[in-house]
Amino acid sequence: MSHLLANAEIPTGCRPPAIVEGRETDLWVDGRKEGPNRGSRDGVPVAITRGKEMVVTNSNQPNQREVDDDSVSGHHQIVATSSTNRAAYVSEGSIDPILDQSLSNGAAVQPFEGVDVEITDDELVYEEEQDVVSSQPIVPFEGMEFDTIDEARRVYNAYAFKMGFSIRIGSSRSSRVTKQLIRKEFECSHARITPGEKEESASSNASSSAAATSKKKSATAVMTTATRKRSTLKKADCKAHMAVGLRNGRWRVVVFQAEHTHPLVKIKGRVMQLRSHRRISWADYELLKTLHHRNISTMQIMAVLGDFHGGVGNLTFNSKDVSNMRTHLRAGLRYRDMDAVLEYFQKLQAESPSFFYAIKLDAENAVRGLFWVDGRSRELYKCFRDCIFFDTTFCTNRYNMPFAPIVGINNHAQSILLGCALLPDETTETFVWVLQTLKDAMGGIAPTNIMTDQDRAMKAAIAQVFPSTTHRCCKFHVVSKACEKFGWLIRNNPEFADEFDYCINFTESPEEFETLWHNIGVKYDMHSNDHFQNMSSTKSMWAPAYFKKCFFPFTSTTGRSESMNALFKTMVHPQDSVLQFLTQYEYIMETRIEKEYREAAKGETTNPPLWGRSQIEKQVSKFYTRSIFFKFQELLRDSTALTIDSIAKEGSQMTVQVLKRVYKEGEVTLKTYNVAANQGSETYTCSCNMFDQDGLLCPHILKVFTTLDVQHVPQKYLLHRWSEEATLKVPQHLSGPEPVFGVPATNKLRYNALCRKMTQLAADACVGPEEYMVGSQGIDHLREKAKETTKALISRQNDPPNVVEGAKEVERGVKQTKFKNPPAKDPQGRPRNKVDRKKTFVQQVKEKAIKKNKSKAKKDKAKESVCLVCHEEGHGVETCKFLSAAMHLRDTELKL
Repeated sequence: MSHLLANAEIPTGCRPPAIVEGRETDLWVDGRKEGPNRGSRDGVPVAITRGKEMVVTNSNQPNQREVDDDSVSGHHQIVATSSTNRAAYVSEGSIDPILDQSLSNGAAVQPFEGVDVEITDDELVYEEEQDVVSSQPIVPFEGMEFDTIDEARRVYNAYAFKMGFSIRIGSSRSSRVTKQLIRKEFECSHARITPGEKEESASSNASSSAAATSKKKSATAVMTTATRKRSTLKKADCKAHMAVGLRNGRWRVVVFQAEHTHPLVKIKGRVMQLRSHRRISWADYELLKTLHHRNISTMQIMAVLGDFHGGVGNLTFNSKDVSNMRTHLRAGLRYRDMDAVLEYFQKLQAESPSFFYAIKLDAENAVRGLFWVDGRSRELYKCFRDCIFFDTTFCTNRYNMPFAPIVGINNHAQSILLGCALLPDETTETFVWVLQTLKDAMGGIAPTNIMTDQDRAMKAAIAQVFPSTTHRCCKFHVVSKACEKFGWLIRNNPEFADEFDYCINFTESPEEFETLWHNIGVKYDMHSNDHFQNMSSTKSMWAPAYFKKCFFPFTSTTGRSESMNALFKTMVHPQDSVLQFLTQYEYIMETRIEKEYREAAKGETTNPPLWGRSQIEKQVSKFYTRSIFFKFQELLRDSTALTIDSIAKEGSQMTVQVLKRVYKEGEVTLKTYNVAANQGSETYTCSCNMFDQDGLLCPHILKVFTTLDVQHVPQKYLLHRWSEEATLKVPQHLSGPEPVFGVPATNKLRYNALCRKMTQLAADACVGPEEYMVGSQGIDHLREKAKETTKALISRQNDPPNVVEGAKEVERGVKQTKFKNPPAKDPQGRPRNKVDRKKTFVQQVKEKAIKKNKSKAKKDKAKESVCLVCHEEGHGVETCKFLSAAMHLRDTELKL
């Protein structure tokens, strides 16, 4: 019963009104309860639907005409609407004075404009939503009429919901002349009988037919279990059904059978799981789509939707329906994904002319590579090109194209995107195309330093495109592989791990590293080890000692690039389209900018906490960004633990030895650092080379500052890339559209603002027919004006797409044909089996080794097996030469 009528005062002789369109109320007319199963000949009201309203009138006429909206009056009429969540009793003494007054003024009751999605296993059907809550359904009867076939199905489905069964379309028929649908039959989902059971019942006394039937059953079972375990619906040969036919433009119930041959479902929660009663409303669909586009898990989506409906049990769909809907959304652009990507790029370029993109095509006009970078990143590249990271990852799109983000470090020590690419493969030719496109997008400016993994194709491409750039390989990949290969040595010689770690991480010059590396090889007899020799041949690409004077701030790995890859993987699904991937890229760029603005606001509006009263600390607090200042503050604090050992002067040049105490396992060792200082030229260098590597003065130089009473850091040791002003030169319009007074800045904000205004307009224009006509005509006029403005804007856009075909750029202004989607590749980068994905790397290696040993043992066992024919080892009966010769001789004798 509707909660709006539960506490209402009902006049004498009146009861709660009847359900309309499948909602549960009793039908009362002038104080008399009319039984729903009585025929129209006895005066039972005939239900006539009108759009989203239904008028129930006491009429014996089979072809009763519709009652006008503004003339609903009299003693035997009931109007029910879905917009007010209640039914209204309309008579001389109405129980709803507001609705009665509205009808008397000629105002039509506006229904709820909702759309439902009925979920099946294979497709989605959208329906109008019904919100009326009731206690007893309308029972269909022969002669009942409807405006549309959808209304007929909705009423019968509501009846089925209350009774406890599911419906489906049994049959339909169209006119042979007009091809118009003239009849449709809705039946119980347990109708009919399976072919196997029908054959079995018809030939139960014939043994041959029974054998054939069992053979067919077994074959069907084998096919079913071999492909997919899917339950089949029980068939009870139920005769319950309702057929409607088209009569004088209206749909009339011509056949109605209510009896079932099977038990009905009584529990409401189980009835809601039946196929015809599962649906997703339009509001839920919009929220589901929003959560889906942010890659929220299905379980979390169900929890959020359940919160809106008072619990998951109140939802009219289940998690499988949500999963099917998400699969449907991912497949939306299956055949025109690349065309949509090009349109998306053109839209971004129209909003920001500095947006750059390139598309690589093959001979068949299929997209083989994508590269894009926004205008703000192109501007930031000029300041932060001193160190970039380049790496690839998989499982970000349905085509399994490797994703290659180009990552840099901004003045807040945050990771920023300086470009993105989707590649067809990981060959040298592909990497050359990406790096050359990056160079073209950045005005021909090459990066100063670049870090990648140990990929030979990347190394060759970087040497070809950026010959003057310092290329460094990730130390983590090298060390982790070494731990795997040298595990036996670490287990047998614990001191090897300490020596190996010190040689890699704590040596300060290439000479010191090579000396210790050679000693390790001699001491542990590693020069005959293949992996050790491979590391030795490439040590100048990954050992930190070779890059002490190269700018790789606060890192020696590609962790920033991998963290960016992980961020993208949390936002996208492996089966998402490229267009969906690009929209997530736009969102990630917005989050990057938001984090940057948040840190910049701290430096502009607040003062950092100072550790001491040093003038140097106060100076750098006003220059560095907040995150870099905190790093400098730690270095200043570490300088207090150092001591000065000696100071040697030669004219204006002096050499200061700084000692650092290292505590390890209860023992104290001293490590010496040499600082060269010249106070006249304000030049300071240290043997640790921290300033060259990180752009910050090391604690050893800061200790010398304290000793020599230096009160200010020389300006040349304050890198501009770490200052607050590093990003102030970036034009504001590159961070987004320039705000216009009264106009929102982005498409989403403009869309939301217009939706709010149109909603208010709809509320004002729905009160009467005249207001409705004014609002409707005004909206049509505005749509035409908006279309004309859009066409004029498109005609003014002269920037053509930057499309690369092979190695040639397509001429500007040439109209491009439709692009083909990239061919899907085999997935890489993770196991195909979901169970194996959750296993650690060690578990996967162990299982792989066990599987390999079993396979080898099986082969060895086959070699040691004894043939049962010739009794020789190494083969079996199937491969026995003597048996083969004997069989050939027998065949020859038979032919003779």
